[in-house]
Amino acid sequence: MRYRLYDASLDADFGWASLVSSTSYGKLDRASNADMTTAYGPILNPMLGLANGGYSMDNPMSLGKFTQELRLQSAEDQTLAWRAGIFYTRERTTNTQDVLVFDASAGEPIALPLVLGHVSIGPASFTEWAAYGDVTWHVSPRFSLLLGARYTRDRTTFTQTSTGILVGDTDFTIRGSDNPTTFLVNPSFKISDDLMVYARVASGFRPGGPNVGVPPGLGAPLTFGPDKLVSYELGLKSSMLDRRMTLDVAGFYIDWSKIQLTSFAGGFSFLGNGGKARSQGIEASWQYVAATGLVLSANGSWTDAKLAADATPALYALDGDRLPYVPRWNASLAADYDFPLGGGWSGFVGASYRYIGSRLNDFNTAPGPRFAVPGYHGVDLRAGLNVGRWTFKAYVKNLTDERGISSIGPETIDPLAAPFGAIYVAPRTVGLSASIEY
Repeated sequence: MRYRLYDASLDADFGWASLVSSTSYGKLDRASNADMTTAYGPILNPMLGLANGGYSMDNPMSLGKFTQELRLQSAEDQTLAWRAGIFYTRERTTNTQDVLVFDASAGEPIALPLVLGHVSIGPASFTEWAAYGDVTWHVSPRFSLLLGARYTRDRTTFTQTSTGILVGDTDFTIRGSDNPTTFLVNPSFKISDDLMVYARVASGFRPGGPNVGVPPGLGAPLTFGPDKLVSYELGLKSSMLDRRMTLDVAGFYIDWSKIQLTSFAGGFSFLGNGGKARSQGIEASWQYVAATGLVLSANGSWTDAKLAADATPALYALDGDRLPYVPRWNASLAADYDFPLGGGWSGFVGASYRYIGSRLNDFNTAPGPRFAVPGYHGVDLRAGLNVGRWTFKAYVKNLTDERGISSIGPETIDPLAAPFGAIYVAPRTVGLSASIEY
């Protein structure tokens, strides 16, 4: 995998307002070759007369993404503070998938007189325009009200051609668009200089799109639609001990419609739209300056996320079932210490601990139990030096080399039959970095 990111920012102060421009371009090139023998071997080996045939999915992919945002905003301390902006992004993707055959014992390629499966995707493009604005009315020194809205127009164009005995011959282009409008209402009240309560009601969406590279005949829809939600939040922000300690607590409720859900068929994963879902929970964060340079912090959350109606007939997902990969419990602890060294130098050390609770995997496409993905822990360490505008850091991520599972899915045509493929979190990683501010 190779990823490059270029960014340019511009800030201009006109007195009556300030202008912010942010431009970025990212380019991702990725090549992968995944073993699919467990999925295709039992079917293709008898058909092709191979005693020990192995099969893999060769998948080179290229993605370029350009974004531009312009934002004009007033000073925040005005009685009526405002902000307005426009946003544009364009993604362009090419993707090729080839089913290859090889000798499973020796690893050598096997030449066949026929094509097993070739899928060519692209160029596919996703374009989004958005205009947004918000106004904050400081009704009094203690009470303020923020109102905001955003209009979005997105458009998707997707072309796919394919050939081969596994995928069949296809040649089609799909075009889709959506025009959602989202809103935000956020009143807040300062009970004192050290205590504030707030409420927040906001809507959001995720755009739909094509199911990239899924062969026909598997029952997968060619496209999936957008899902939308409205979230409600009630919270408290406080500081104490001469502002050396802060504590934030919030409760939330999210009402979801047409939720996007992952399905599996024939060793392929794809997206579809389910019905309604809801997520509710509590979040808390704490920070304490225990001594000069020493900062302790903790975060925790409890989440109950479930379907609020039966999903589509293609999934065995019923009202009340837990949403995939949403842990009930998350927590983290951290300690960071900064200290002077003299001569313009300073140092820092830190450690953090995180816990991700157990989760359930994706909904099944056949009747049967879902897998419980176990929770896992992680410890990170860091230390470094600051001098002038330079920062030098050494770090260790996942110190204990925890093999936490982030997702799991079937590797065969039968969604409930072994073996299954699991994606692990990144292993222990040791590194050095240097950065400069300018």
